[in-house]
Amino acid sequence: MSAQESPTKKSKFRLKHKLEAVENVLGGSSTKHAAELVGASEELVEKWQDTYAKAGRNALRYTGDDGELPKLTDLERNAQRAFPIRLMHECDSVASFFCAQFYGRNDVVHVYKAGVPNVTLVDLDESKLEYMREIYPDNWEIVLEDAFAAAEHFAKEGRKFDAVICDPYSNLAPVVALEQLDNFLKITSKYFLFFCTNDILKTLGTDANVDEFAMKYSEHLGKTVQVKDLIFRSSHAGGVYWCVVKV
Repeated sequence: MSAQESPTKKSKFRLKHKLEAVENVLGGSSTKHAAELVGASEELVEKWQDTYAKAGRNALRYTGDDGELPKLTDLERNAQRAFPIRLMHECDSVASFFCAQFYGRNDVVHVYKAGVPNVTLVDLDESKLEYMREIYPDNWEIVLEDAFAAAEHFAKEGRKFDAVICDPYSNLAPVVALEQLDNFLKITSKYFLFFCTNDILKTLGTDANVDEFAMKYSEHLGKTVQVKDLIFRSSHAGGVYWCVVKV
């Protein structure tokens, strides 16, 4: 089975519900009234209105609401554009850790679009991984395991991937970058990409200047780290980036 487009269940709110709510607000109704019309919360209606204002009608097709399952085309449409997809064209194998939170919208969908033949997805969220198994190619490897434990296992087995990607929750980003780097580098052949937060920059006493970051990062870890790039992702929490380390 190749990548599929049909989700196993659908969100309570379809595009028509979201548009009805947004159009009512734009027409002068209160968010409370618009929410009551479609049976949604005011918070959801405000979210839909903001999404519509920023990106238009198509962006409402998939908004990540509770219980909403995206099609692969939804993920492609809403993918985070900052991801360095150009690097994936140099890779035959990729392992993505912490991949299930947004069904791979931040990174995995770019790996898919780049046509990487050998992909391993690692996460602890069984239900989301199972759904990802349905929408991504069926020859991809799915590993239900803690990311740090899986990296250790792969290293002991001598497994390597051309690129390794880590996109954890913000609170785990410093653990990946400052405590677990060695385990991930052991299984990386070309590029290690990780979620770099403003907290990491503060810990290192630097900003997003690549050369200064590389110097401070290497000093902190006590070894040379070849930082190839720091790519701005969003202004969330003071600024977040993709950090690309060349191995």
